[in-house]
Amino acid sequence: MNILITVKCVDCQGGVAQIYKMLQLHKKENIDYFFSTPTTKNKFFKLLSFPFKYLQFFRKIKTYDIIHINPSLDKTAIWRDMLFLILAKFRKKKVIVFMHGWEDYYEDKIKKSRFLSKLFSFYNKADAFFILGDVFKEKLISLGINTLFFKETTIADNRYIEDFSIEQKIINFRNKNRIIKFLFISRIAKGKGMFLAIDIFNAIQQKNIRNVELIFAGTGKQLEETKQYVKDKNISNVKFVGYIKDKEKHILFKKSHFMLFPTMFGEGLPNSILEGMLYGMPIISRVNAGITDWVKNNENGFITKSIKAEDFLHFIEIILKDKNLYQKMALNNHQIAKENFVKEVIVKRYLKYYQTVYTK
Repeated sequence: MNILITVKCVDCQGGVAQIYKMLQLHKKENIDYFFSTPTTKNKFFKLLSFPFKYLQFFRKIKTYDIIHINPSLDKTAIWRDMLFLILAKFRKKKVIVFMHGWEDYYEDKIKKSRFLSKLFSFYNKADAFFILGDVFKEKLISLGINTLFFKETTIADNRYIEDFSIEQKIINFRNKNRIIKFLFISRIAKGKGMFLAIDIFNAIQQKNIRNVELIFAGTGKQLEETKQYVKDKNISNVKFVGYIKDKEKHILFKKSHFMLFPTMFGEGLPNSILEGMLYGMPIISRVNAGITDWVKNNENGFITKSIKAEDFLHFIEIILKDKNLYQKMALNNHQIAKENFVKEVIVKRYLKYYQTVYTK
């Protein structure tokens, strides 16, 4: 059983690239990565390079049994990667599709367009889909997909977890002299909920229950606008640390107490949520895509459909005033993540799913 996985690249920023970099599936004897995106940054030359990528792919897949492609449901990736599916099926290969990102507005556009619906139906040729939550199975079925579904997750980076103590984090939280740190880690872009996160934090700080701090980690097109929003509202104790990774990210997760991620965007299942859970942080987020499969109110965090800061404030106040609830959530999240989201566990699941498709 030889498997080829399409990956943008392993050194790119972005969740999907980081997933496959951390999983290191290409280090296994029978699995290889195919870097599907031209490396040039020039848009014109990148466009010209795609036909050569498809030709290279078509030649390479001859010796593989399963082709695993990783599109997102948006106006570009969904059609670009469909060509890999078409080429693989022309070679009579088995194909797995892992739909990582999902834009709800584009889903609606496909449903409303007879042409796009007909075009999308070619994805029904796939032998299986990996899904990031039950909601995506329902969405794919509504789009006409009728095949095998395997529920999968993104990944929590556990390379440095030996240097972390969940018991110490709980002790630190209970120490009234400690600053309670709220972490927002994401691409700083439209729809990610940065301004709502700032409003939530401002409301928490004004309650004066504990000394608090909000840390933004990430870069993006709206970084300067987000900084200006903090400045215009004259909000103190907000830090911007930029894009972080590896050991630096481990240190930040280790010292942070809450994951604050009130995203408005059509998410899949953000790595940051799973990593926050691994490091024992209660998750404060919105009802969004795959997040709802893993975050349960009063168990390991709070999620809501609301976009009002006061509703999030209510949840956070409950935890800040109940040290036992924080302990329960921290321990629950740490255990769930170790059992479901770390490299060793996910690789085993992938291999099991590949075998199922291979023998189908």
